[in-house]
Amino acid sequence: MIRVARLVAVSFASLLAVLATAGCSSMFGSQDSKNPGEPLGTFALAAAVDDTSTCAELAASAPRPWDFSVQLRHDGTTAYWITGSGPISGSLTKSTGAFAFSTTSNVAIHDAIPAKGLGACTIIRTDDFSGSFVGDPTTTAGGATLTGTLRYGYVVSPGSDCRDLVDGGLTSTDPLAAYDPNPQPVSHGAFTSLPCFVRFDVTGTRSATQ
Repeated sequence: MIRVARLVAVSFASLLAVLATAGCSSMFGSQDSKNPGEPLGTFALAAAVDDTSTCAELAASAPRPWDFSVQLRHDGTTAYWITGSGPISGSLTKSTGAFAFSTTSNVAIHDAIPAKGLGACTIIRTDDFSGSFVGDPTTTAGGATLTGTLRYGYVVSPGSDCRDLVDGGLTSTDPLAAYDPNPQPVSHGAFTSLPCFVRFDVTGTRSATQ
């Protein structure tokens, strides 16, 4: 069984793709590449899993509640989610307080496993966080709180062999099962089916102005 922990980390920031140092430098010019723009504040977030999530196993294993903090910054209509490795850029509409972040990354699960008749498996994970502040986040009142939706989507990368990641994905037609006089599915994967998603409803309160 592939461990679910390989696909879900302990915070949204750690799930986002890391920007390369050279990329940050060229993107932000003479600005501080680690802290671009102006601060919106540090926010204490609480995320509650949405039970309509189709990745049932990931939803079931999610912390309840899931509390974490994040630093947000902005430069005009560009918002920044500050991670330990660098900022993730998104969009910000100050007049409505709306924001959105999105990133896609490839998660290598395993190399080819000839003994099991399996090829290499890579999952494409798309992370989206969108929502709005109570008002203009550059003001004290407008940036006091936020609400949003955090969504992780998972799909098998084209050409990958991830049958072992899905329950029942290895059946009596597979090489190892062919010798079983009473063939049964031999996989108990991390997912009931793919593609799927897990979604969280998020509320946040500004805990510091920096």
